[in-house]
Formats: sequence, structure tokens, C-alpha cells
Amino acid sequence: MGIYVINKEGGETGDYDIGIYVEGIIILESIQSVAQACAMMLGVIYALNMAYPKELKYSYEFIQ
Repeated sequence: MGIYVINKEGGETGDYDIGIYVEGIIILESIQSVAQACAMMLGVIYALNMAYPKELKYSYEFIQ
């Protein structure tokens, strides 16, 4: 699970494709900002009743 940020080929500076993937499958794409992607990932974790990734445990506790 994670957030990806890809610079679009031939795009201008700041023209990124931002999305969320779970187990190697992209579930959300074309998100406007990384901050919005973080908020949406919390929603995905809650909606799918998933456990928080152990390496991000304290990050999510801080955000909540």
C-alpha cells in the first residue's frame, strides 16, 4: 500500500500523476495533491478495514 507520484512524460514542471496503490494494484489515480492522497489513503484503510502498515504506524497516529 502506498502513494505514488510520477512526473508525466513531456509534461511541464509540476505536472504529476498522483495515486494510491494496494498490493500492486492502482485503486485511485489522478489525485490533485499528495496531501489529498494522504487523506484519501486513510479513508481507504478505514473503508477496507485494513491494518495500518507497521512502518507507518506513528505517522498515521500523528495525522489522526
